[in-house]
Amino acid sequence: MTVNDKNIYRVDTQTNATHAWMAIVQRKKHAVQRMFSDGVHGGKGKALASAKAWHAEQVSPLTEFEHQMWVRTIKRLNNRSAIVGVSRVVRSDSGIATWMASWTDETGRNRTRKFSTRLWGERTAKRMAIDERQRQLLKMVTLRSGVGAERSHGGGSE
Repeated sequence: MTVNDKNIYRVDTQTNATHAWMAIVQRKKHAVQRMFSDGVHGGKGKALASAKAWHAEQVSPLTEFEHQMWVRTIKRLNNRSAIVGVSRVVRSDSGIATWMASWTDETGRNRTRKFSTRLWGERTAKRMAIDERQRQLLKMVTLRSGVGAERSHGGGSE
C-alpha cells in the first residue's frame, strides 16, 4: 500500500509481524530510509503522521537553487574532461583544438562558447571555458530558482 506522498510506503508482513510505514529520502545518490512502527507510534495513523513529518523535515533543507545547481552539475558517464559542461574539441578539418563551455539558457536552448588553444594556450583556454560555464550556470539557476543575483555557488563538482 502506498500513500499519496511520494516515497512513503506501507509495510505489513505477517512472517515477522512488521506493521509500519517506511519513508525514503534520496539526495545526491544517497538514500536514507526510516521505519515508523504502528506499535511504537500508537497506531497506523500516528505512524503515518510521523513518517510524513520526518520525510518533510528531510526534504525541505534542499532549496530550489541548490537542486537546480545539483541537477546541472551531475557528472555523466561519458564525461572525459572531469568538468561538467566543459569539453576539449578538435576540428577534424584543421586539427585546431578548442575548449568549449556548454549550457542550457533560460529559454531552454543549448548554448556553447569556444576558446581557442592556439589563441589562448591550453591552460588559459580551459580556464576560460570553465569560468564561462560557471557564469552561465549561475545565471541560469538564479533565474530559475528566483534567488537574488548576490547568491553564489559555494564549491561543488565543477
